[in-house]
Amino acid sequence: MIWAASLLVGINIIALFPPAIGSWALVPSLLPGTIGTIEGTSRAATDKDGAGFLIYGPGTPLLAGFYQVTLEYESSGAATVPVSRVDVVYSPGLTDVADLQLPPSDANQGMFTYKFTVGKKQSLGPLFEFRVKYAGKGYLKVKRLTVTPISLDY
Repeated sequence: MIWAASLLVGINIIALFPPAIGSWALVPSLLPGTIGTIEGTSRAATDKDGAGFLIYGPGTPLLAGFYQVTLEYESSGAATVPVSRVDVVYSPGLTDVADLQLPPSDANQGMFTYKFTVGKKQSLGPLFEFRVKYAGKGYLKVKRLTVTPISLDY
């Protein structure tokens, strides 16, 4: 019975004081990857590394709402040859939320932004991952990945 009272108090506190909306940054050197090397707080890949995931993770639940992901990066290679793709997936089964080609960094000053929605069915349930797939050609350095809740749907 005490647990029920505690639960009721907790729900009321969250209703009165919802969690703050704020960005959180993912440091690439602390995220796993299947290829590449760590350079300070960044992760980088070159032709010799071959294709694979430069970063992926962290596998975190998200509240229902609208989010923005910003990837800070540096790339080189022919503009006609894709260097990388960025995707957002959730488990189980790694369902795609987004799968986008990453443009050369000189086309956008090394800042790539994507917005996506987390539905109520996915709220605090499946684990979300943010992944950067290196194509195996050119140079790619991921400096930072920031997730920003734009609006939350409690």
